[in-house]
Amino acid sequence: MVELHTGPLNQLALLINGAFRAIKTNAFPVVLALAFVYLFREPVIRTIHDVRDRFITRGGGSQALKQRTPVDEQHYREEMLRIRAAQQEIANEKAKEAAAKRKEKEVQEKERRNKVAKPDDKGLGSGNTLGRGQPTLNATVFNPMQPWSGTSRGYRPARRTMPSEQRIDLTSQLLHLGETVFLAPSPSRQDEVIQHGHSSFKHLNDLDQIGSIERYNISHMSLRERANLRRSRQQQAISHDAQIRQTAAGLARSKRHNFQKLRTQSPSGGAFIHMGKTGGSAISLLLRNGCHSFMPHPCRQVVDETEASRRIESYYHVPDFALLQHSHHDFYLISTRDPFDRLVSAFVYQHVRNIDARGDIDIKDKREKYAVASSCFASLESFVLYLEGNHTDYYYPYSQDDVVPTSCKDFARAVFHGRVRIFSHLFFSFRRILSFMPNIRQQVIYASRQGSLWDDWTRVNQLLGQTKPVKIPVNQTKQARNTSHHSTLPVTRELSSKAVQILCGALQEEYDAYFLWLQLARNLNEQEYGAESVKVRRRCPMVVVKAYDAKKWRAIV
Repeated sequence: MVELHTGPLNQLALLINGAFRAIKTNAFPVVLALAFVYLFREPVIRTIHDVRDRFITRGGGSQALKQRTPVDEQHYREEMLRIRAAQQEIANEKAKEAAAKRKEKEVQEKERRNKVAKPDDKGLGSGNTLGRGQPTLNATVFNPMQPWSGTSRGYRPARRTMPSEQRIDLTSQLLHLGETVFLAPSPSRQDEVIQHGHSSFKHLNDLDQIGSIERYNISHMSLRERANLRRSRQQQAISHDAQIRQTAAGLARSKRHNFQKLRTQSPSGGAFIHMGKTGGSAISLLLRNGCHSFMPHPCRQVVDETEASRRIESYYHVPDFALLQHSHHDFYLISTRDPFDRLVSAFVYQHVRNIDARGDIDIKDKREKYAVASSCFASLESFVLYLEGNHTDYYYPYSQDDVVPTSCKDFARAVFHGRVRIFSHLFFSFRRILSFMPNIRQQVIYASRQGSLWDDWTRVNQLLGQTKPVKIPVNQTKQARNTSHHSTLPVTRELSSKAVQILCGALQEEYDAYFLWLQLARNLNEQEYGAESVKVRRRCPMVVVKAYDAKKWRAIV
């Protein structure tokens, strides 16, 4: 019995003794193995789980997937939704940061483009407010207040791509730009521009030949190579067009400069300032000197001549407005009109569809430019709607002689603010003419209003010393030029109530200059000034009209 019980015990004791001897002999490797397992237990477990997941994904674990409970599936879906929501939130934050950076870059680029030399238009006090002293005929920056300034250096023009046929047509138009200013170009200058035009056509043909050669291998080019080729050809075309434009614009400026030297005004007597679309044509026909400075004076015989006709020796209209800066006349008579009605009348008169309907031969040579300009606004309503919002926010980096409606909104606002020379009546606004006047507070000003033209004409003659009755022409409506039956024209004066409010708000600065002219006028009193303000507020209640204070604005003698 003892041997039965001791036999297995002896064997167990021998095993334990052998294990202790093995551990004692190999103690260091055993400890090292245990430490390795303890330190790297997490990567080993993760590796085992990855192998298991790959096994399940490849199909080997289909049985295990079938054994998943609904609770496991729900937990899995919730975990995936949580992970995707977190990823989407990160992506949204990155998208917002990218949009903010892009918007900031756009604002900086716009400020950099608009950071050019512009005239100071904060005040209306004197003739040097906007001109800043004597005009510089060879100015290197664009000044919209000086009609002889046509350079666009300092601006960064928008990038434009056009086919070669259009570029050739643009070249031919620019070569003849100087013909439409005032004088014919000199033979030497004309030969120079023509020779430059011939080289331009050769350059354009060379580009087309290069394009035909490259077209052979274009199918083998990568997308990046095609984009680089297209970009290089566009840059060549744009730079060449800019060179041609600069040559033609320089020719026009030199011709205007030479023309300025030929024109003079009488240093004595009175002056009539004929603002466009104000009824000034009817008055000019009653003046012996009511014609431009380059015409011989007196230019007409006046029947029943008035005192104003005898004393007015100078006449200022579109070609002569710039000469006002150097004028020193005994008095000035200016024709005025409500700025709202004046803008509407000017737009309808200069729209290309109405020009064709009237068959007006006086501006036929400018018809192509009017046609290009009118392509952006087929009606007065469409033109005014472009002024909605901040109408001073626009980008038009071109010369005043150019008509480039790349953006109809920017182009319409440039026209409204007098940046496009072909729209002469909007180019020479009340505000701009006011800036041309030297020492305006010391001048003797008379004004004629289009709504009460002949009453003001009579009053001015009486103040100038006429004792005889002033005879009003019987056919006064037929004597006025630039008139037509607006109801029969294709482009009418119709405006919606929304467009009326937009235009009224945009004309606030023009109304300020208009009412300043009325305060300066010696033939108008406070009651007539108040009547004009009531008429304006009836249609434009948002227009701010300053109180009548003639002593503040003019020197009472």
